[in-house]
Amino acid sequence: MNEARGIWTWPGGSVWLGRVRSLTTAEHRHYALQLTILPERPAGFRLGKGEWQDCDAAIVASGVEHAFDPRDGYVVHLMVEPTTPHGRALATLLDGRGLAALPEPLSGQVLEDARQMRAAAPDASRSVALARGLLDRLAGWSAPDATVDRRVAAMCDYIRLHVRDARIELAQVAEAAHLSPERARHLFREQTGLGVRPYVLWTRLNTALHALPEAAQLTAVAHECGFADAAHFTRTFRSMYGIAPSTLLRASA
Repeated sequence: MNEARGIWTWPGGSVWLGRVRSLTTAEHRHYALQLTILPERPAGFRLGKGEWQDCDAAIVASGVEHAFDPRDGYVVHLMVEPTTPHGRALATLLDGRGLAALPEPLSGQVLEDARQMRAAAPDASRSVALARGLLDRLAGWSAPDATVDRRVAAMCDYIRLHVRDARIELAQVAEAAHLSPERARHLFREQTGLGVRPYVLWTRLNTALHALPEAAQLTAVAHECGFADAAHFTRTFRSMYGIAPSTLLRASA
């Protein structure tokens, strides 16, 4: 990425802004739902080994294998966890599909929001406020009625709070929700579609994202965020985002 760019996170979400040149991701999947907006021109999206689809604003479902070709365009990615109100709103708009282009008038609205975010970067607080405001409007439009079990919310909060710890044990996570480890494991997967350990990895990765653009060494970021080493961090990053973190850093130069 170059020109106005950045990656900023908040609990349960992140926003990625920048121009991406000469880079098509490998097939990958991640826990977050993905809203991608292309304020200049459409980009390519592909589910699994299917056909490429051109979209200027699209949602990708949680856990769905996909690839992305930005075609040298300016990109706004918003990643949100399914258990958040924003995630539930995006899931409602997907209506069971793996990939969905936003229809008018929503697409026109989010394209204008993306242009404002582009103008705001690299102001982190302004960019995050605009991103969350966009998601708030989508949540109001889709009016999801599902709620997350408060015990699962407590477990997610515990993991986020302790994400930099070298180890996060299931028993500790369960205790935060006043559950047995076995019941906590079952309830967490039932509500999120993900096991506790993969969620810990996902949360560590998002914590690392905050430091990555300014990092001098991947090893330092990996250790700070609870990964065993840089190789562990790179494997996790590649599996969830389709590129290596070093590739992202080079593209950001």
